[in-house]
Amino acid sequence: MAQTNSGGQGTNGVADESPNMIVYRKMEEVIAHMQDEKNGIPIRTVKSFLTKIPSVFSGSEIVQWMIKNLDIEDQ
Repeated sequence: MAQTNSGGQGTNGVADESPNMIVYRKMEEVIAHMQDEKNGIPIRTVKSFLTKIPSVFSGSEIVQWMIKNLDIEDQ
């Protein structure tokens, strides 16, 4: 059975400051900013031939958002 623990420590007693956890936290922070309703990536509904597709964004919109918000200079 899996053990749960508190205090931000893994099952081996080492704090969750491993390189993987640091990267995961940074990724979560970027995703939260992407989902921001005011400054995030614009989400829209696209009308297809017979249906409407909700919650759509394009790859170019993500790239443009990243250049604008993450101080990236190159595409």
